[in-house]
Amino acid sequence: MTPYLPLFDLPLFEPGIAEPGFSLSQPMTLEPAYEPAAPGSAEISAFQKMEHLTRQIREMETAGRPDQARIPSGCPAMDRHLPQGGYARGSMLELLRSGSGSGITSIALLIARQAIVDGKYLVVVDPQRQFYPPAMKSLGIPLERVIALQPTNHADAIWGLAQVLRCPAVGAVIAEVGTLEARIARKLQLATEQGGGFGVFIRDALSARSQPSWADVQWSVRAATPEQHTRSLDMQNQGTRWFNLELTRCSGGRTGARISVGVNGQGQWIEATSNQGAHHEHASAMHLAAQLAQPARRSREIAG
Repeated sequence: MTPYLPLFDLPLFEPGIAEPGFSLSQPMTLEPAYEPAAPGSAEISAFQKMEHLTRQIREMETAGRPDQARIPSGCPAMDRHLPQGGYARGSMLELLRSGSGSGITSIALLIARQAIVDGKYLVVVDPQRQFYPPAMKSLGIPLERVIALQPTNHADAIWGLAQVLRCPAVGAVIAEVGTLEARIARKLQLATEQGGGFGVFIRDALSARSQPSWADVQWSVRAATPEQHTRSLDMQNQGTRWFNLELTRCSGGRTGARISVGVNGQGQWIEATSNQGAHHEHASAMHLAAQLAQPARRSREIAG
């Protein structure tokens, strides 16, 4: 059994069907957000009008998706903050790396693992050739359904990424992307909707936040320091690596949620205890207070 399958072993399009384009099949129009108010009735508030338009825009954006099936992450703490308890098929997820050595790749692999339980393929776009098959196997990912795409330049990477995202046999795609123009991001979003899979993009937090995002969900990921989590005597938790995640974008849901989760040596999610969660919230509050205090501190220093 070979850990990677050559890309040409996987049909990108069904026989007899032309390669799909990136234009909408039919024009869509927004309907009036409200009916004229009847005499004597209270007028609809601006908030209700905006809510109605938001729902219509959301329906237009997701019209190309094959269904509204959800992919659970396998992590209850994460799924609690996602609409309908998971990620939508035909959608994109961005994981924003904050600092080096964040372990963000492990999180991407664990989430993508849930999207291939039905026998589909996982495609890893790996131009740097850094993925290590034994590590993927330790996370419970079947190597016989892993395809490594190793482009030699950025143009080939974007082209290959769009091809595999359109492929209905692909359940999930993991790729690390840097600068992503809005036109390219939209192209990848449409390709994901057409294929019905799940795109997981790893990005640098600073560069990603300076650009528009077409992802449905976006998590900021930071590795937790060892002292933030108490050591457990439970054998299951030995060797667990902990992470602090913040939900910075969530289409159809609420942003701002913060969770602390771990990944043990068997590739299982470990949820932080209440004490650990409280410690993380306290640390986050202290960090925010320090940030807010910086302008005042600088003013005092300038004033002498």
